[in-house]
Amino acid sequence: MVGLLFLVAASVKSAQLPFSAWLPRAMEGPTVSSALFYGSLSVHIGVYLLLRVYPVWEPVMLVKVLVIIIGLSTAIVGSMISQVQATAKTQIAYSSLAQIGLIFVEIALGWHYLALLHFAANAFLRTYQLLVSPSVMSYLIHEQFYSYNPNKAQLFSFLPKKLYYSLYMLSVKEYNLDTLWYQYMWLPFKKAGRSLHPLRSTFAEIIFIVLMVLGVVFYLLYPTDAAYQYTFIAAIYGAISLILVLIAATERFSAIRAWIYVAMNQVFFMLSIVQQHRFHFTDIVFYLSGTVGAFAGGLLALNWVKTKENTIRLNEFNGHIYEHPNYALLFLVSALTIVGFPISPTFLGFDILFSEIEFSHRLLLVLNCLTFVILKIAVLRIYARVFLGQHVKTYHEVAFRSS
Repeated sequence: MVGLLFLVAASVKSAQLPFSAWLPRAMEGPTVSSALFYGSLSVHIGVYLLLRVYPVWEPVMLVKVLVIIIGLSTAIVGSMISQVQATAKTQIAYSSLAQIGLIFVEIALGWHYLALLHFAANAFLRTYQLLVSPSVMSYLIHEQFYSYNPNKAQLFSFLPKKLYYSLYMLSVKEYNLDTLWYQYMWLPFKKAGRSLHPLRSTFAEIIFIVLMVLGVVFYLLYPTDAAYQYTFIAAIYGAISLILVLIAATERFSAIRAWIYVAMNQVFFMLSIVQQHRFHFTDIVFYLSGTVGAFAGGLLALNWVKTKENTIRLNEFNGHIYEHPNYALLFLVSALTIVGFPISPTFLGFDILFSEIEFSHRLLLVLNCLTFVILKIAVLRIYARVFLGQHVKTYHEVAFRSS
C-alpha cells in the first residue's frame, strides 16, 4: 500500500497517466516560469521521489509492473498527442511527460544511473526548448511557407486509415483527459456539495455555531477528562468540517457566506483532531492566529468590495481586480494564509495537527485529508470568481480573442 501511494504521488507530480492534463494547462503562465518550474523542476519531482523510495517498493513486483505500465502508456500517448498539438508549449509539455514515462520504466528496471542521466538531460532540454520556442516558431512559420511538403510520411502512417484517423482525433482532443477528470472526479464533488445546500438554513447554522462553541469550551478553554472519552465526537466534527467546505466550494450566491463557512471549517477541523489529543494551548493559539487573522483580512476585503459594488456573487467571474487591486491583494494573502501557505502560522499549525493523527484513526484521517484538499479549491475559487476574469462592467477594455 505504501508503494502504491508513492506511485500515485509520483504520477500526479510528474503528470503521468491518468493525471497528465494539468501540465499543458500550467504552461499558460509566463514562458520563463514554465521553463524553470514545469520544464525542469516540478515535473521531475515524481522521478526523484521514486528514486528516493526505491527500497520501499523494490521488493513488490506489483508496484514495479504498475510503474512500467504507467510509464509506457504515458510515453506512447504523450508522444502521439505532442505530434498534433498546435502550440509549442503544449508540444513540449507532452514530449516532456512522455520522456518522464520512459524514465519511470528505467527506474522500475533498476537502471538508476541511466534514469538520473535521462532526468538531467530532459530537464535541460525542455528548459532550453521553452526559452527558445518563440524563435523556433518564427522559423517554422517561414519553413511552412517556403518548404512545406504535404506528402511527407508521418510517424504512424503505416497504420490502417480508420485506426490512423481515430488516433489522430484522440490525440487532437488529448484523449479527453480533461473531460474524464471533470466527469468522474470533479462533478461528483460538486453534486455532493449541492446536495448539502439545504444545510445553509439559519437553523442549521445555529446548530453549527453551538457545536463549535461547545467544542472550544470543553476542549480548549476548560478541557476535562470526560470530554475525551467519547471518541466518536472527533468523527462528527471531522464530518461537519467536510460538509462546510463542500458547501463553500459549491456556493454560487454569497461570497461572504462561503468565506464564513471556510473559517468555520477550519475550527471544526482543529476540534476533530484536538478531541483525540491534548495539545499545548500555545500550539492551538499559534494555529488560530493565522486562521483568525486571515479570516478577518478576507472578510474586510469582501465587505469593502461588496459595499462599493453592491453585490458579489459566485455564479460568474466579476473581475474586480481591475478597480480594487488593493482589496484583491489583501484577499489573496488572506486566502493563501488560511489554506496553509508556507511560512504562515497556519502552515505550521497544520503541520502540528496532522502529525498527531494516529494510523488507527482511519476515518478521521480520510475526512481531514479530503477537507484539506477541497479547502484549497474552495478558497481559491472565491478569489478567482470575485477578482479575476473579465470585469462585470462592460466599459473596461478587453483583448480580442485573436490577440
